[in-house]
Amino acid sequence: MLSWQWESSPDPDFAHFNILRSTYNQNSGVFDIPIKIGKTIDFAYIDSAVSNNLLYQYTIQTEDNRGSLRNSISKILNFNLRPPEIQLYADSVSHSEAWLSWDEPMVNNAPIADFQSYVLMRSEYKGLLPDTLNRNLPQSSLIYTGNSPANRFYKDSNLLEGNIYYYRVYVLDIAELSQGSNELELVSNP
Repeated sequence: MLSWQWESSPDPDFAHFNILRSTYNQNSGVFDIPIKIGKTIDFAYIDSAVSNNLLYQYTIQTEDNRGSLRNSISKILNFNLRPPEIQLYADSVSHSEAWLSWDEPMVNNAPIADFQSYVLMRSEYKGLLPDTLNRNLPQSSLIYTGNSPANRFYKDSNLLEGNIYYYRVYVLDIAELSQGSNELELVSNP
């Protein structure tokens, strides 16, 4: 359920507000054509016909008693849960490199609709990489960013022989909510 409140000074001829909604189309990268989903005389609207992990744009139009449309205001709202947790794997490890892969983020057996990117981080200290991304992580930990859901593989080179490394991959959605994978520990082979 999404709700939105707004302020307005309707003219004396005010009849009601029209509520229009459009859904972000992941394939085209733009919002679909808005459709009218309701009307209200209140300065708030609750939309219960929304789906998880979708981005919606709402437009509120003021309509007067003659049917003329006046002001309109728009707002983008996200009915969003964090992306689902995925698993990170070490496919092969040598003395100087590691091949990593991870699951595609899925909801109800379908790829998430609002995927933005993968962010792969590496640390030499256990527990340093949190469950979700935050701005306080050192950029030196960032080793890969992928903008396609299909790019789920990475070759980490220049590892030091016998060192222990910790990895976590994050899924970011359009609203920049993130979910981290398991923390993967690996030792480069001597």
